[in-house]
Amino acid sequence: MANLNLSTVELVSTLRAAPQNGSPSSQDYNDSWAEALADLASLAGFIDDILIPMLNGLDATIMPNPQGTPNGLEGRYIFSDTSDLTAVFFDQLSSEPLTIAESLRVLNGIVQTVDTTVQSLTVSVTALQTQLSSTNQNDIAQALQNFAAQLQSLQALVNSLAQSVSSATITLETNSTVNALQSKLNLIAGPNVTLTSDSNGGVTIQATSAITGLILKTNHILNSDQTHLDLVAGTGITLGYSSGQVTITNSTADADFYQTVQQAGSPKNQRSNLNFLSPVTATDNSGNNSTDIAVSVFVGDSGFGGVIGLVPAPASGDAAANKFLKADGTWTAIVDTDFYQTVQRNALSVTQRGNLNFSTDFTVTDNSGNNSTDVGITFPTDTDFYQTVQQAGSSKPQESRLNFLSPITATDNSGNTSTDVAVSVFIGDSGSGGVIGLVPAPAAGDAAANKFLNADGNWTVVTDTDYYQTVQSRGSAQTQRPTLNFLNPLSAADNSGNTSTDVSVALGGVTVYTSSQNAAAGDSGKLIQFNSSSAVTYTLLATPASSVWWVLVKNIGTGILTVARNTTTIDGQSRDMKLWQGDSVLIFTDGTNYQTGSPRVAGIGAFNAGVGTNSQILLLMVPDRQTIFPANAPNSTASAGTASSGTATFTLKKNGTSFCTVSFTSSATGTFTQASDAIFNGTTDVLEIDGPATADTTLSDFSIVLQGYRF
Repeated sequence: MANLNLSTVELVSTLRAAPQNGSPSSQDYNDSWAEALADLASLAGFIDDILIPMLNGLDATIMPNPQGTPNGLEGRYIFSDTSDLTAVFFDQLSSEPLTIAESLRVLNGIVQTVDTTVQSLTVSVTALQTQLSSTNQNDIAQALQNFAAQLQSLQALVNSLAQSVSSATITLETNSTVNALQSKLNLIAGPNVTLTSDSNGGVTIQATSAITGLILKTNHILNSDQTHLDLVAGTGITLGYSSGQVTITNSTADADFYQTVQQAGSPKNQRSNLNFLSPVTATDNSGNNSTDIAVSVFVGDSGFGGVIGLVPAPASGDAAANKFLKADGTWTAIVDTDFYQTVQRNALSVTQRGNLNFSTDFTVTDNSGNNSTDVGITFPTDTDFYQTVQQAGSSKPQESRLNFLSPITATDNSGNTSTDVAVSVFIGDSGSGGVIGLVPAPAAGDAAANKFLNADGNWTVVTDTDYYQTVQSRGSAQTQRPTLNFLNPLSAADNSGNTSTDVSVALGGVTVYTSSQNAAAGDSGKLIQFNSSSAVTYTLLATPASSVWWVLVKNIGTGILTVARNTTTIDGQSRDMKLWQGDSVLIFTDGTNYQTGSPRVAGIGAFNAGVGTNSQILLLMVPDRQTIFPANAPNSTASAGTASSGTATFTLKKNGTSFCTVSFTSSATGTFTQASDAIFNGTTDVLEIDGPATADTTLSDFSIVLQGYRF
């Protein structure tokens, strides 16, 4: 908002002689209007220094982003003064009071009008200064009188605006009560709610539709008579309310314990909590309106250890089959009866005695008819029923006691104010029998180690002499495993007639393909032939099936056969092998990469009878197979009938680029110099042998034989 600057306005005129009727001097007019302009400057200072910063302050702090969502207290939603019917606070056209924002817009319009008027007056003063030198005093007096009248009207309007702004008040109420803590009002209508403002500044909140989805129940039964929630504190209960939250507190001790708890017929101190220790679990079953108590199931070792719990029931006949519980959780037959055992409790060995003595509350009775000794527990009668009892969801008759039979135990835990319910741990036999309970969890790797639960309570590797015993590979002992797996080309077949397992070696056979194929484990030991008039590919296994896998590959078609290495290497080369019609290769593997088992030599030679000529081209050809001439030219030869008199150097080129030189230095034998392998693709690469620019005069009847191998 621009400032109104009148501090430099000054009246200047030329003094003239006053008329005879005694009109005042021009200096009198100047003094009077200078005072009026000073008042106007004061008014402009009030607007610049007070009113405008106040408005700017509201805009900056209450509404930082005028284009965004209202944040806190905003003038668009608060009435200025509903009791004042002047134009600043009341709209005569709509007969509604104005908000603070609307009143400020009215004031802004007036201020802009004043600013425009002052600017117009400034122009008038400037024009007046120009006219003073040529206008008589009466004209000046009339103009100044009009100017004074306008200033007085402007002063009155500004005073009215200042009074209106200072008298504007904002009162916030909650439920018609003044709320001194409330600093902002921003009502936002939610789903199915409308907000309506009335002419007195009130807001009506109304639901646009009936509230649905409210279901009230009593003890989980639909209560159609209940229309509201009324919490009433009962005996020993206190209700607290704060910020819409209700806190329910048990203010007195509760002596009504859950039930009578006994261990082996002996009552235990009652506590407020019934704490079930692992592996006993208590689960809320809301659908059955019960708390289900169970003992977790034993989980065998699968490589990462097992879980303590109840072992699976053996099937009918498992005892007769002499089966034992294996560490992997299965009942498995063991052909070995020479077991022993120890007695342990919680993994600690207990001294073995000749007698098994049952302490108080146990009864021991000889049952000759059943050929058994019956052990029981006698419990006193108690009429304090504990709860509803179910077995796998099926209700059982209620009795006065909750009696935990072995191997479940109940122990008073006064420190935790609970009765701890647990399942006793299995104790193996150490000479006097063991104790029923949860078997110890097998350790990680016990299943892989083929361990079984011994009668002494330990997971033990069982040695059995009915199996193969020792396994060796070419005289070297191998780790024994429960499974003897015969890999290709070995096969194992059941021979029921001979009551034996027959092991044989499957070698031989021919497979013919007419299109590209991927190698398979079953290809081992076979002749794989390709018969195609177009190019085909035999892709080796990226991971060989085994270290004894091998195959004979042959191309009988006119199309080139590519043996793809598939990320491995062939004879140490990171490139594919190509076979032309009639070519074959025997391929072996070490389990990681591949090697060929038969030489595929490629030799190319050139001979010159007599003495050579200058810049002689001794050989120019395209090898008909993919051929590699290895570095340093092993097995390559160069010889002459007559030795050279000096140094004669021949150059071997691939597509015009040298890759090897042969030098005869006063000798009949040439020396090869080759830094790296030279690979010819068998289709377009050209092999060239060039003689020296100046032929040696004595070197004659010379030959060069370059030896490589087809790949």
